[in-house]
Amino acid sequence: MKQGFILCIVLCLAGPARGQGTDRLDYRGIIELQAFSNNSSQSWYSGGFAKLRYDKDSFPVQLSKTGLHLDYRLTDTFWVRTLTTAYTDPNFDPNIVEAYINYRRVPRGPLRIRAKAGAFHLPLSAENKGLAWSSLYSTTPSVINSWVGEELRVIGTELEISLPGRPRQSLHDFSFTAGIYGYNDGAGTILSYRGWAPHDRQTGLGDRLRLIPEFPGHVRQFGPFKELDDRPGFYLGGSWGYMQRLTFTAMHYDNRADPSAIRSKQIAWHTRFDHVSVELELPEDFKLIGQYILGESFIDNKVTGFSTDVDNSAWFLLLTRRINKHRGTLRYENFNVDDLDAFKGTVHNSDETGSSWMLAYRYDLSDKILLGAEWLQIRSERDGRANIEGILAETERQLLFNMSYRF
Repeated sequence: MKQGFILCIVLCLAGPARGQGTDRLDYRGIIELQAFSNNSSQSWYSGGFAKLRYDKDSFPVQLSKTGLHLDYRLTDTFWVRTLTTAYTDPNFDPNIVEAYINYRRVPRGPLRIRAKAGAFHLPLSAENKGLAWSSLYSTTPSVINSWVGEELRVIGTELEISLPGRPRQSLHDFSFTAGIYGYNDGAGTILSYRGWAPHDRQTGLGDRLRLIPEFPGHVRQFGPFKELDDRPGFYLGGSWGYMQRLTFTAMHYDNRADPSAIRSKQIAWHTRFDHVSVELELPEDFKLIGQYILGESFIDNKVTGFSTDVDNSAWFLLLTRRINKHRGTLRYENFNVDDLDAFKGTVHNSDETGSSWMLAYRYDLSDKILLGAEWLQIRSERDGRANIEGILAETERQLLFNMSYRF
C-alpha cells in the first residue's frame, strides 16, 4: 500500500490542476512538515502518559502528515469519496481513514436531502472542517476532536435532512441527522486507559492503538474499529442557524455495545455521550466557538469478573480572527475522567483532570502554502501515572512550527 500511496501523490502533484483532469475524478491533498520543541515525557503514542503527540526525545522535525482525498462522480447525485493519510512516526504506513458513497438529491423546493454509506468521521467537529479533516484554526485540535479522529468512526449509513432559510426567505436554518453503524465497539477504550490528549493524528480503518503498559516492557494494543457483539449503534443530531451568524448543534451518540462481549481477545465498551457546540460570528471578523461533551463508558466482563464504569467530559472555548492572509486563534479547554469503580493504587485507576491553553498563528503564503506557529501548554493529573511513574501531575509545553502544501 505504501508504494501505491506514494505513486498517487506523485501523479497528483505532476498532474493538471484541480478541476482540469476529468469530469468525474477529482483529487485534493496535503503534505505537512512540523518542527517543534517540548518538555514532554514519554508520549502516549509510544506507550507513555504524556499528552502531546511528540515528546522531548522525538526527532524535532517530522513529516507530520500526508493526506489524499479522491472523489469519483458516478452521476450528478452520487459520488464516491476516500481519504488516505500517512505519517512518519514511527514508520511511513498509509491507511484509509474514510471511504464512502455520497448521495445528494437535486433540490425540489426548500428541503435538502443527503445520505452516505461506508466509513466516515462522526459529523460533530467544529474545528476539523479543513482538507484531510484538519483543523481550520490550528495544527493541534482540541481533545474532543482529537478523540473523534482517533477512536470514533461511522461504519454504516447516515441521513441528513436540512431546511435552509434562503429558499424560504427565512433567517433560520434547520437540519436533522441520523446514523446507524457498527464496528465501533472499542470506542471509549482510549479515554478509560489513557485519557484525553490533543493531537492531529487520525486512526486508519486498519490501525491498532497502543494502550498504557501495566509494567515496563509491556505492550498492549487494540483495534478501535471492530465488531464485537453484532449490535448496531446509532446517533441523532440536529442544528439551528440564525442569519448565518449563529449555529447551535446537538448530538446523542450510543454505540449500544454489549459490555460483557469479548471477541478475538478484545472487550466491548458500551459508550454513549451527549454533545453540543456553538459557533458565533462576531464583529470585526472575530469568531467564537465552543464545544462540550459529556458521556460514559463501561464494561462488565462475566469471564474475568472485571467491570468498570467511567464518566468522561471535556469542553473548550476558542476565539479566532482572520485579517486578510493572517489568522490568530486562542483556545482554552478543560477535561475530566471520573472512574466510578476506581482501582486505587493500581494502573487501572482512570481518574484524570486537566486543562490547556493554545495560541496559534497562521499565514497564507500563497493559495497552496500555509505557514503556522503554535504554542500549547497542557497540565494533567492522572492517578494511574502516579502508580507507574511516581508522578501525579505533569505540565507540558510545546512550541511548534508547521508548513503545509496543498494541491
